Amino acid sequence: MNLGQRKFSKTVTNGAQEEFVLETASDDPTHLHWWAETCLMFYALSEGDRSSLRGSINLLAEDKTPVFMTGLTSVTNELYTRLSFLGFTEEDPDGVPEELTEILKAHTLTEYGRKHLPDFYGAQTAQMEHLGGDIDPIRKFTVKFSPLWDHHGTFPVETLMMLRHFFSDPKHALENDFTADSARLFELYSQLDVVEFFENDTLVTPTFLGTVNIPFLLDILIHQKGGTRSH
Repeated sequence: MNLGQRKFSKTVTNGAQEEFVLETASDDPTHLHWWAETCLMFYALSEGDRSSLRGSINLLAEDKTPVFMTGLTSVTNELYTRLSFLGFTEEDPDGVPEELTEILKAHTLTEYGRKHLPDFYGAQTAQMEHLGGDIDPIRKFTVKFSPLWDHHGTFPVETLMMLRHFFSDPKHALENDFTADSARLFELYSQLDVVEFFENDTLVTPTFLGTVNIPFLLDILIHQKGGTRSH
């Protein structure tokens, strides 16, 4: 992850006509503050926006794939564009009539997004309620996590997917029989408060902070390595 030097500012509006200013570009997922502002876009959804997203997730249970129509300067467009860097969404160029392409964009879910968007919705709802919509703690966390970002970038997709599965549920646990390298990694995780050890340090489990953030940070790397197209 990097903290870019170039100045950036973009204002987006939600369905209730509330404005939000972004300081990271939608296509810059390695910026230290990109993930926090992606969470902000989820928090910024109006009640109507959120209801539409919830309804779209319900369609997945009926084996239907929703298409999201968004205004170019909307919170929803910014959110769904950012989710493409997690491998969840993709632009649907044929979803908008030609005469409306200058004001609207269409997004659809990938197979990976169909699988994981409900978890993203649940995790970010929980984090939003826990933090009261304040993204500063997420900014601080991703700054502390950044040294591990480059390290995780060296992992093969299979390892990233294994870690993603572990962090995806606070009920998951691993027996602490790690190799030296793994033990050091999980010790660093512990220092970041994304895991904790139990039963005289024989078991390790994800924390709330880990569950609502790490799977989706890993999705960025998994997508960059092509893993979201094969899992």
